[in-house]
Amino acid sequence: MSPGPHGGWALHAWAALWLSGCCLGAGVAPPEPPPEPPPTLPPDSLEPFGGSTATPPPLPPYTEPPSLLESPSVALELERAATGVPQRSDATQLFSRARPIEGAIHRGMLVCHAAIRGQYDDSLFAGGADVAMSLQLAGGETMGTGQRSSRTYTFPIGALEPGTTVSIGVVDMDVLFNDPIGNGATTYTGTPFEIEHPNARIECRGIASVEAQAQRALGRYQHALEAFETRTPDLLARDLGFPETRAVQEAAEDAASWIGWHDGDMEAGLRRAHQIDDAFAATIGPRVVEVLPTLPPAEEPRNVGDRTIRVARTICDDEARAVRTEMGESLAPGRSPACHVVLELEALRGTRLAGATYGAGEAWTLREDGRRERAERLATRCGDVWHRPDEPFSLERGERCEVHLGLSEPGAMLRVGGELARTPVLVRFE
Repeated sequence: MSPGPHGGWALHAWAALWLSGCCLGAGVAPPEPPPEPPPTLPPDSLEPFGGSTATPPPLPPYTEPPSLLESPSVALELERAATGVPQRSDATQLFSRARPIEGAIHRGMLVCHAAIRGQYDDSLFAGGADVAMSLQLAGGETMGTGQRSSRTYTFPIGALEPGTTVSIGVVDMDVLFNDPIGNGATTYTGTPFEIEHPNARIECRGIASVEAQAQRALGRYQHALEAFETRTPDLLARDLGFPETRAVQEAAEDAASWIGWHDGDMEAGLRRAHQIDDAFAATIGPRVVEVLPTLPPAEEPRNVGDRTIRVARTICDDEARAVRTEMGESLAPGRSPACHVVLELEALRGTRLAGATYGAGEAWTLREDGRRERAERLATRCGDVWHRPDEPFSLERGERCEVHLGLSEPGAMLRVGGELARTPVLVRFE
């Protein structure tokens, strides 16, 4: 039986091991005390980097910045793919309050607790096995959970009839790999029921119906979606007028914890999110067509405070591939877009450009048909030197740098904000 979506646990645990590493030594004479360090100046008093010959410290591995302008449909698709079975925070209370059920469960819930036997604790830090559970009905889809310290897990049940085979597996999430603790199965006749294994005893109790809880949660979900239906595009806004998607994601996850992501009402909510996204995109196109004639020519730089920016050129295919080869190790890993839009920055006074992190280097192409595409920073060239996208650097007055942004195809205009243009601006393509 498939253990469910547990593949990322060992990686996270290994990251914790690496971050917690330390070096031990014995019998070594202590070093001479270091010389008194020179006084440090506050950041505001430092001159922009330029003439220093000091070797900068190595940069950490490149981490892709999160997407902005996340539409509700994209947010929900990502949430559904990432969470597996959303777990109820009150699982322990639900387990203790559950009453015996004779017969079928329809739009209800199984709440299962795992009691682990033996030694399942390879973790150096956790002090006990990190146990997750998976459940499968009659050979159908496997529902997997994350680990929970209470070892009590909730599974939304659309329909469970007497005579159905219920298979349950438990796994110990370890630092380097996951240890299967045990798998077992039983024929459902009602709740509570138990599955015994040499290494674990699993007890499941049932809730015959969660209809009332589901309807309340679905109401909050629909209300969160309604906030998107009344928005109109603002091309200069960071999110083009979209509200934050966190409220939609949280409401959807709460509803899915009662009835599952694949319930008909949840699927209807996702379809509605796609319709909202399509409708919003349809209103962006006319707004782009309306604004485009009012923009200065592409070759005219736009003043954004301490610098000017303009789209210098767009390169595609063989020319773009040749430039990526020239970037070498400065190129964002794994990036091979069909086109680059080259954004030229000129410093009006000494300024500093932060690395591409959340809210920094925010650039999007907008097209007359309403489509939009994130233009991700690939690398930046100042003179003959290429900089990684997450590498901060300073510009002297009059110095120019080229920021290469990756695209699948050019657009009508580029919306630039974040660290590239602290005052958001619309820039016409060449």
